[in-house]
Amino acid sequence: MNTQNVAIELDCKQLVDALCHTSLNYFKLGSIVTIYKTLLSICQIVMVYFIRRQTNQVIFVLAFKFH
Repeated sequence: MNTQNVAIELDCKQLVDALCHTSLNYFKLGSIVTIYKTLLSICQIVMVYFIRRQTNQVIFVLAFKFH
């Protein structure tokens, strides 16, 4: 698979901050976040972005209609 860039959009600000910054993770998902950060560091073409829930709702409706 030849992928140029991958954008991951999340509506959880705390999770996006944990994935994008090098600070330690002290919340409940800390061990899972550590695993994902390791995977994301291997794949340099992946970017994680925070989007507001209203924006994400549009994608949800489109995905639901085409499912």
